[in-house]
Amino acid sequence: MDDINTEDFTIVVSPVLSEDGKKWTGGLYTSILYNNQSALNKEDKKALYGICKLMCNAVLLSNVDDDFREHLEDFTITNDTIHDLEEEFIDNHDIIPPNKKYLHNEGDNVIKINFKSKTKGNA
Repeated sequence: MDDINTEDFTIVVSPVLSEDGKKWTGGLYTSILYNNQSALNKEDKKALYGICKLMCNAVLLSNVDDDFREHLEDFTITNDTIHDLEEEFIDNHDIIPPNKKYLHNEGDNVIKINFKSKTKGNA
């Protein structure tokens, strides 16, 4: 976390945990953090905050709009330029297909994400 700059905006994804705190329930909350000491002007801060809101709300919209979710997943698979650590999170015995589907709808206001489901929760 030492590489965060004063002008950076950070999206925090907080998992909803089981009662014993040892397992992720599939739910999550998002929040946006920024530094009040940033030298950016108010207009730029508002614009960047707006972009972060769009990113957070893409998760919410993905939970209720199947077409949007599928379009976003397909776009992510074919245009992913984000350097991530996905391989670190895959057990040696788990195989995640290249067209993995992440989100599925549970009908409440808590987002559920499933990285391994082939049926997106609709088995």
